[in-house]
Amino acid sequence: MSETETDFMQQLGAHLEFLGYDITQRDSTTVSYSAKHAKYWNFVFANKVGGVLFQFFIGTEDGAGQETLLEYVNDLNRDAVVSRFFIDKDNDFAGEAWWPPIYDKAKFGAFIDAWHHDGSLVARHDKSRELLA
Repeated sequence: MSETETDFMQQLGAHLEFLGYDITQRDSTTVSYSAKHAKYWNFVFANKVGGVLFQFFIGTEDGAGQETLLEYVNDLNRDAVVSRFFIDKDNDFAGEAWWPPIYDKAKFGAFIDAWHHDGSLVARHDKSRELLA
């Protein structure tokens, strides 16, 4: 990863720290970070396809049927602004969003606001407590 890419990732990390996230570098070879917050979901972000991919994973309940999980994911995706939700190969509920390699304080702030909005969809959905571990 180039110095410019590293600087870019550090700018994003600093912005997230300003918003109250605790940022920890996870892997120096891929420059990936974890972001933890008392109010919002925890996630990781890493360089991906020329930008940054933000991701989170939450286990699902053992008894949750595939059809029910897919209906749940479809409900969330209908109202999501920047996120796409899916069930991964391990049957975990996952969400991700991609950000281009440009740091602009106002635009990145709007992106994070939308990311938080999408997280609130999960928190408010009537099936979340039943399906997510």
